[in-house]
Amino acid sequence: MSQFLAAYMDSYEKQMGQLQQELQEMVRALPPCLMSLEVGAYLLRDSVVVCDETATPMRDSLPFRVLERARLGVNNRHLEVMKVDVSLNQFIRFLTLGAVAAKSESRVETFGCTSSIAWITFRVGSQERYVGETQIFRYLDEDGWAPGWAWLAAKESLRASVDAAIARLMVKARLSTEEEKQRLGDRLAGLIAIDKLRRVISQFETLLETSPHDEKQFQELFEQNPYLLSMRGEVIPKPFLPSGTSVKRTKEGRIPDFLIREPDGSLTLVEIESPAKDIFTKGKDPRPRSCVTQAQNQVRQWDQIIHRNSSLATKYPGIEYYKARVIIGRSHHPAFPSYASFQHELASVNEQLTRVRLETYDVLLEEAHRTLSFFERMSGVFPLG
Repeated sequence: MSQFLAAYMDSYEKQMGQLQQELQEMVRALPPCLMSLEVGAYLLRDSVVVCDETATPMRDSLPFRVLERARLGVNNRHLEVMKVDVSLNQFIRFLTLGAVAAKSESRVETFGCTSSIAWITFRVGSQERYVGETQIFRYLDEDGWAPGWAWLAAKESLRASVDAAIARLMVKARLSTEEEKQRLGDRLAGLIAIDKLRRVISQFETLLETSPHDEKQFQELFEQNPYLLSMRGEVIPKPFLPSGTSVKRTKEGRIPDFLIREPDGSLTLVEIESPAKDIFTKGKDPRPRSCVTQAQNQVRQWDQIIHRNSSLATKYPGIEYYKARVIIGRSHHPAFPSYASFQHELASVNEQLTRVRLETYDVLLEEAHRTLSFFERMSGVFPLG
């Protein structure tokens, strides 16, 4: 079994290297116990339990007699395999301080991780134990633990890790809910969320073609589907920025359309304008229209309010260093022969602006299609050796 698990760990790491960098980062944010620096594997009477010993050191506190030990080094990680003369039910009760009992199941002869305990702190009376990640493998015959099968086990484990990472990101982006994830499982919840994203993109495209002047519909679309503005950040619709002064008992201030709190803690204020508005003038020599000046004025107003009202820094830490985005217009213009040439000219305009970036609806649509393509590829077939 020790040779099998060592080959499993090595195969998993090699297959991880075949994934796109972005997906690798997502999966490593949910590290399986076999990728810990210290791994403890416990061979029981009826199961094998694999634990992240870095998060939950247990080997020195086992109340059970260890019959045999084997220690190996795998890719700068340490694997210790221990044979313990106890049942799964006894082991899980020890691991969870008596809070959980394992269900008794008949022996199975196929490889598979049937359940896991992850990132939970158990408290019973004055006792407390944090569980990093624990995977439970039901009993296998001796052939099932042959090292030659390790690549298949690693492939299935990586698939589960990919599904979990995608499902977690989709819950964070509000493409699906934690309840759906728990009820349906990572795989099915992810596929349903992908279908939802596909339908929302179609709705976005239809609105751009049929209702480009109706700014309110786009505001509602982004409020209902905030991931169109940011997949990784927290999107807050219509945050009120009070100026700290009042006129006729009514507090003054400004209401941006959205505030985005990025994973690194930085904040972005977003203003939505109509897709029908042109960024450049017509004619052979197009120049930026008044919307560019208006965007700069909007930032000045926000600056004045933020500097005047110090309480905003408490409510929104880091807001004094905010960036701004203005979503406006489309990326096509008769004076520019292509989408790329339009975006190049818009980039030149943005370079001259301070803290604010103009962005077209076509860029949002392109990013949504890129996100959909990414999830479709990752939920389909990808190279796994």
